[in-house]
Amino acid sequence: ERLMPDGQRDKIVAVLDQIYSSNVGKLSFKSYQHSSMIFRGGLGFVGRVREWLINSYKNNPANADLAKSYEDKLKQVAEPEVEFDIQVDQACRVAAFLDEALAQNGTWLTGPSHSLADCLAAANAA
Repeated sequence: ERLMPDGQRDKIVAVLDQIYSSNVGKLSFKSYQHSSMIFRGGLGFVGRVREWLINSYKNNPANADLAKSYEDKLKQVAEPEVEFDIQVDQACRVAAFLDEALAQNGTWLTGPSHSLADCLAAANAA
């Protein structure tokens, strides 16, 4: 109740939607990948090894009951990732939203007191 004060639920949900619309951890990872040629090469190798391992598990007769799960994992791994520039744009949009919320409300994101939105925004930024 203290982190979800009466009358602030809609504001808190809007802030949480914004925070979780951008994956900051993945952006940090992609940023390093974007700047390091050695890291990019290593990830390519790891990706090929991962695909080979999944296929070997899928084709093993002892794992016949898990073949569908392995097939689903292969599809997931094959999906293209969101491009770095798009992730940067999403993170900037979230930062602008949070800045605007602080400008309107002062110290806290959704009103006069600390809320769940403030806790999760701080944890996500760490």
